Amino acid sequence: MIQTFETLQLPDSDQHGAALHHYLVTSYSPNMAKEIYGVTIDTNTAQFETDPLDSDPLTQAPLLIAPLYIETRLSELISYSPFVVKINNGDKLCQHYQQNAINTAPNNELWSGIIVTTTMAVSFKQLLSHLRQRMMIIFDNERQAVFHYQNPTVAHYFFGEANQQDTAAWLGPISQINWFAYSASAHHNSWCRVINDKPTPPFKQSEQQQPGSEVWTLTVSQQRALEIKYDDKLLAQFFNDNDIPSPKAKPNRDLWLQYRRYINQAQSLGLETTEHLNQYLSLCRQYSDSVTLAAQLPALQTLSNAEKISALQHQLSKDFTYVS
Repeated sequence: MIQTFETLQLPDSDQHGAALHHYLVTSYSPNMAKEIYGVTIDTNTAQFETDPLDSDPLTQAPLLIAPLYIETRLSELISYSPFVVKINNGDKLCQHYQQNAINTAPNNELWSGIIVTTTMAVSFKQLLSHLRQRMMIIFDNERQAVFHYQNPTVAHYFFGEANQQDTAAWLGPISQINWFAYSASAHHNSWCRVINDKPTPPFKQSEQQQPGSEVWTLTVSQQRALEIKYDDKLLAQFFNDNDIPSPKAKPNRDLWLQYRRYINQAQSLGLETTEHLNQYLSLCRQYSDSVTLAAQLPALQTLSNAEKISALQHQLSKDFTYVS
């Protein structure tokens, strides 16, 4: 379940009192690496992963920054690699991330990302290993792809809309994830958090597979969660075009979920195009739940999509005239 906040909240400890560490996992942009290195060097908040050990042999300081793709099957794409960086609440990098997250828009060059949190029992190296083993996914039974979970738009649906048990299984030793909400969603303009109530212990070194060798198979709930993004994008445009709700107002989540159900009803009737879905939503706006009853008429199944919309309009207007 998604929790929402007006500002980014990074607690110092979990509900059991265990101290927490927070790590930024960046999404790629052309200027991202330069900015990340520049901020971390300037503020001296991070050491770099240049040694296979879990600490710098000279300073004994924890290694707190690393490209995600190193030592994986994606190592040849290192110039496009996301970074994993330890941050502290309120430090310069954290502030820079917050500004980018809020101002990120399609087609601009600002980098963003998500924040993952672990207890002190999970080392940076163990977290990296876990994140690297979650980079590849299988979906539609056999198709395989790189999974950009660090993209806040992907994270919003993958972590926020999927079955909680499936999310917990993916998170493993990660205690919580924070991100800034996708602009075309019921939580837009909010900071979001998903908590893993029962994080699992990280693998011991002897139990870990080779980095990148594990592929995560998307569950039914995770695949459906990612598909909801397209419904929300259509809804956001519909709401904006019809001023429902006012773009300046906070989103009404109950209303948003109601219109998601309307989209599901339309799709069950075979309505798939943007034009037909918008026409169906317009009927729902005008006649509310009466559309749900009318859509159950068996005769609709034999009609073309355009005829279905016309028949619904005719039936609903007739019922409305009769009631009036």
